[in-house]
Amino acid sequence: MRRTPRRLDVAPYWLNKPLTVWLNNPNDPSTQNAIRTSIHRLWLDPLVNVDPDVLYFRSKFNALKPREQQLLQDLGAISGFKATSDLPQWLNEKEQVSLRAFLESNPKIERVNRYQYRIDGRDVDFGPVIPTQTFEKNIPVWLAKNAGLLKLGIYQALPAIWESIRG
Repeated sequence: MRRTPRRLDVAPYWLNKPLTVWLNNPNDPSTQNAIRTSIHRLWLDPLVNVDPDVLYFRSKFNALKPREQQLLQDLGAISGFKATSDLPQWLNEKEQVSLRAFLESNPKIERVNRYQYRIDGRDVDFGPVIPTQTFEKNIPVWLAKNAGLLKLGIYQALPAIWESIRG
């Protein structure tokens, strides 16, 4: 039976350590994995649109630190990807202003080297994001999968359920 490759998606957290690190599988949804994959696809830009999937501007239901969120937004600027899937009601006034500014911007992008760029004179280094973390201890697969799924539920399913109940 042929398996369909999984699409690598961004997520509102940096890394799902149980699924990515403990199982040595860099293909699970997370912001770090999405950035790594998109950076390595930028060479395709003349042929196809490279998009980092989703850019986050919201803080609600988002476990990304400001620096992690900024890297994702920087990648969106570099790739020319101008979109977000943030729900408008999840954005506070400051985040709405940031999103509008990003969508209206036309930054000057300079590639310094493989993982370093200059965006309007500001240096951006994706180098620290690129290494795939590994874990040398033998964690039982069932534990890693269940812990990883729990993290998905906490950061993605529960916020959606909560909003549907409240809304």
